Amino acid sequence: MVASGKSINGEEVSLDMPENAKLWSPESPFLYDIKVTVKRDGKVVDEVSGYTAMRTSKAFVMAEPPYNVPLLEGTS
Repeated sequence: MVASGKSINGEEVSLDMPENAKLWSPESPFLYDIKVTVKRDGKVVDEVSGYTAMRTSKAFVMAEPPYNVPLLEGTS
């Protein structure tokens, strides 16, 4: 397990990822398994599994007119 988190009554969940998390790139397409479980009164009422990837991103502002442009690291 790399990270886990809990939420109560619809609050946002934030996960701290370790600094050595493997980032996805075309040269190294690493995927993480992910599992989300919803419980009510301690009993599982819903659950979903899948996969996700970690990427870094940056945003810069282009002038005339000002646009915020997101960029994925490792792409051209």
